[in-house]
Amino acid sequence: MGYDANSQNKIEVQTTEKEMTQGPQTAFTMLIPKSKAKEVEMLWNKYVNNRPANERFKNLTTGVGNIFKSKDKKTKRDPLKMEKKGDELHVKSIELDKISLYPMDIYAVINQLPEGCQLSAFFQYTDSVFINPSNTPEDRLNLISDFVRDFGREAYKNVVDEHIKLANRDVSREESNLKELHAGIQRAEKSITRDETLIQQYNTKISELRNDSASMIEAIASKKKEFSEMSKDSADFENTKAELKSQEKEKARIPREIRLLEGKIKSKELDIESARNQIAENELEIKNQQAVVQEKQQIAEELIREKGEIQ
Repeated sequence: MGYDANSQNKIEVQTTEKEMTQGPQTAFTMLIPKSKAKEVEMLWNKYVNNRPANERFKNLTTGVGNIFKSKDKKTKRDPLKMEKKGDELHVKSIELDKISLYPMDIYAVINQLPEGCQLSAFFQYTDSVFINPSNTPEDRLNLISDFVRDFGREAYKNVVDEHIKLANRDVSREESNLKELHAGIQRAEKSITRDETLIQQYNTKISELRNDSASMIEAIASKKKEFSEMSKDSADFENTKAELKSQEKEKARIPREIRLLEGKIKSKELDIESARNQIAENELEIKNQQAVVQEKQQIAEELIREKGEIQ
């Protein structure tokens, strides 16, 4: 039973003597990759207090558990309470049917390392005897190692699950950014179509105004000729003079309207140019963003694969 910090996706348990609050004792040690001490502590507390009831191996309950245990000690300790002193966790009177008929205390020391958390578990019968290779059969030591390793696998899967959630969140965010770039192009294209329609309408209006201006020039010229031939004493002299003045005023209005419409056309042409530039920028960003999305998707897929390969 050995553990290798570099064994990819594999939880391995090493039995070795380590220092703890009760002196040097046999520790069942493993590395949980990528994990943080706080989450491992929470998961460990839940794990040691919630073993499935059907995990019972009655045929393996002989050995040191029967030698050092007193059944009356089962009811004297709170099986749900976890004490913490520094980095050491202590759970009292836990009944682990997979390992022994009798309750035991479990100490655990969690150390944060750059590559994850190292957990060292110490198992003590409530008569203060710590389990070690000299007083425990190999099959029971293997069961304890399996117990610790099973936790390591579940904790590692939990860590990877959290990474998967974060990775999927990243994928969703980057896909939203990509979708927004496409939506930006659609908005710009609609804006261009709308502005081109307005420009066409403005040009039509300008043509109409120029036609009106040409017709008005002819009408004014005719009216002027008529007016010039009138006698000041004529009954229509003043009315014709007023009509001529009104026509001149109306004619003067047309160039102003044309200039206003030409200004609107220029503004819309600038808007169209800006929209086309935005489309070009978005198209370039879309290529980059597609690469980002693909990278995030690959990360999520690799994490899912990593979880499936955890041993």
